[in-house]
Amino acid sequence: MRAVLCAGAALAHGGGPSHDGEDHGHDVFTQVFQVRKATAAFQRLDNALAAGYARFQGCVEEPGEGGMGTHFVHGDLVADAVIDALRPGALMFETSRNGKMRLVGVEYIVFQEA
Repeated sequence: MRAVLCAGAALAHGGGPSHDGEDHGHDVFTQVFQVRKATAAFQRLDNALAAGYARFQGCVEEPGEGGMGTHFVHGDLVADAVIDALRPGALMFETSRNGKMRLVGVEYIVFQEA
């Protein structure tokens, strides 16, 4: 079994140092706006499914504690080992009071070997 490194965000992505260690002065609000805009179509679960995301059954939930929502993973995006803030490897949904799934977060996943 391969270990996985992942980072998630509640549709937010922190600013500051990038992967090369340099602080490029990215405005956090601009980054959040860009991720929200890139994932806006996925507010509808049907659109996420049509785009290649599929429900992931391996998420952990603690009784009485809850979990991190229901994950839908895009296998091709996870397998390519590229982190693109505008193309998250996983989407997190939660069931709203009216029973509909709503997008609440994104995750970026890279296998450890990569």
